[in-house]
Amino acid sequence: MYEIYKINGDYQKLLTYQKLESLSNLRFDLTELDYYNFRYNNKKFINNFKREIDTPLKRIGFISNDFTIHRPSGSLSIDFFENLIKYKNQFEIFFYTKTDVANRFLNLCTIRKDTNLINLKKMILSDNIDILIDMQGHMCNNYNDILIDRLAPIQMHFLGYPGTLGYANVDYLIADKIIIPEESTQFYREKIAYLPNCYQCNSQINLNYNKNLDDRKLFNLPKDAFVFCNFNYDYKLDRNMFFIYLKILNIIPNSVLFYKTEKDTFDYILKTDGQLHGIDKSRLINGRVIKQSEHFKRLSVCDLGLDNYRLNGHTTSSDLLIAGTPFITYPSDTYQNRVGKSLLLSLDLEELVCYSSQQYINLAVKLATDKKYYESIRNKLLENRTKILFNPNLYTNNFVNLMFNVWKNHYQPNLYFIWKCYKNTDSIGNDIIKVKSESIEKIHERAIKNEECVAYNSNGVLKNKILDKSLWIKSDSDLWVKEILNKDDITKFSNNYIGEPKYIWKFFPYIDCINEKKDIISIVNERNQLLRDIAENNNDCLAFNTKGELKKCVTENIVKISNDSNEGIWIREKILIPFDNDKKRNEINKEYNLPLISIIFLYNEKNIDNIFHFFKNQIYLNAELLIIVPENSTIQIKETFNIKLCKTNNKNIESIFKTFCKGEYYIIINNLMQYDEIQYIYIKYIKNNNLNDKNITSLVRDFKIEDIPINIIDIPFIRNVKFALKKNQKI
Repeated sequence: MYEIYKINGDYQKLLTYQKLESLSNLRFDLTELDYYNFRYNNKKFINNFKREIDTPLKRIGFISNDFTIHRPSGSLSIDFFENLIKYKNQFEIFFYTKTDVANRFLNLCTIRKDTNLINLKKMILSDNIDILIDMQGHMCNNYNDILIDRLAPIQMHFLGYPGTLGYANVDYLIADKIIIPEESTQFYREKIAYLPNCYQCNSQINLNYNKNLDDRKLFNLPKDAFVFCNFNYDYKLDRNMFFIYLKILNIIPNSVLFYKTEKDTFDYILKTDGQLHGIDKSRLINGRVIKQSEHFKRLSVCDLGLDNYRLNGHTTSSDLLIAGTPFITYPSDTYQNRVGKSLLLSLDLEELVCYSSQQYINLAVKLATDKKYYESIRNKLLENRTKILFNPNLYTNNFVNLMFNVWKNHYQPNLYFIWKCYKNTDSIGNDIIKVKSESIEKIHERAIKNEECVAYNSNGVLKNKILDKSLWIKSDSDLWVKEILNKDDITKFSNNYIGEPKYIWKFFPYIDCINEKKDIISIVNERNQLLRDIAENNNDCLAFNTKGELKKCVTENIVKISNDSNEGIWIREKILIPFDNDKKRNEINKEYNLPLISIIFLYNEKNIDNIFHFFKNQIYLNAELLIIVPENSTIQIKETFNIKLCKTNNKNIESIFKTFCKGEYYIIINNLMQYDEIQYIYIKYIKNNNLNDKNITSLVRDFKIEDIPINIIDIPFIRNVKFALKKNQKI
């Protein structure tokens, strides 16, 4: 595993794109990285925007190279997309691609084709897409560069790649509860958006193939043999599974294995292993790569598909079912090797799902030798195909409902938590443990065993209950319980605040209470080093009481201040950001002791919308924005308490700074050519209206990042600059 840690605002280790791609089914917590710092081409970029909460869902965009029925995802999805167009009175559909689009797709929606990704990005932005759905993932010629740039309020991945993409900007992965059980969601970077049935859309385009054994001669297959098959790509095959196939052939003498490969992969495995398990090589028949028109005919003359273990068949398995040929599967615990199970359960064919190699062999043998049982399975397959799995109308309806639910719930206010202390005392302040009839050991034992226990009254009766024991911290003196705010509070917050909570740093001193202000570490001398170690290493530690016990805990990160180690700790907290409420903002700024920062944009007028999106969603809370444009500019903006527009002839720029900029820190952003490619960002020192390169150069040389107060380190720009200058710093 690769560590990610932070020192003085700098990220010392980052996961590379290659490592992430090779381990894409593991979950990486990229919260600390933020997407400013995580991009495999090392460019900085910015979250473009967030829509207002009440905006209705209007436009859905799909990005893929497979908008053709000759490609796997295209053949699966053609009926789905044709059904999706029926909902055009509710939302518009857009396709974005670098490749040609099949004629059947052309009339379904708006097609945007361009081999240049930058042009595609511009199209997506100009189309105001609400939900952008990627169907390529980490496959070749992918569109990950688009996803990273956050071109839509909600971004999802669907169908094309069987695993997490690992990007913070991909909000959801569309799946079902078979391929990704709820207990496995912790291993995925995205939230899982569940469809009620199989995640895979399937078309009825080739559903009428009939088995004709006379067609076997077209593929050099014996007419009277039992034909096992596996038509997955070479890379899905592993040696252990292949020898399971050979064991099955060994048990069933009159059988062959029909496979497809562009290379002699099977021969290579046999050659390198040096044995054939007594199987004549003539029973291993290479079906070669053929035209798609012959593909389903080839599948229909087979009797039973043998699915892979390490990497299941996906489109190939669906094609087998279209051809009326059953298959058996051996699922594991990851997305890519649970697809076969998902397909079969949608057909009510759980009896074809195996959970050991021996069960897999036994089932294959039974299906090959028990003709009556085999026919019952095949008839069940044919009877159930169009009920769920090959029912485009049902699938599309479920998909549309999912889109509306995701759009609605994505912008609902989060569940906000508060910490509340429950003292282990009775109504007059007596310590419950001291007055209880039970021994302390008994009480502690009950508290540990009972997950609903918060505290006891003097009679030993439970005083308060919560559902999850992980949400409380217990000590001899009190319990801190993490409680969810009620719905009324959430509604109240959502009306007065915008978007999700932002993070801010707040300082908590190591004192027992505000009145006495005793230094905990000084009082508990014998535990001095222990407390320091906990403060530095325990993410749940906030402060201690005089006994050296935890007083409270938080779920976000803590940072140990470097200069005065005994004074306290900084906690990165979530706070609600008031929308256009100057008074409330000032209260928050005062509470958290946030210095005012003046942000000066010297910009190209074409980027005005991007600037507002950036300022509204990314900038530090206590900031003022000064937009400086040429004197002859015709641009107009709506000024607010913290946004000002100034025109300059370059002679009055210093007076503008003096008049409008009140901040303790100044950030000047110059030459903003493109929204995600800011050429350079820096903070300049302003003193006596004297702004010259000589003074700036001198200050930069002497300034250190540690001089910035920790509670403004989380400003995206400040994290990325090499220096910062304080207004009252001496020259």
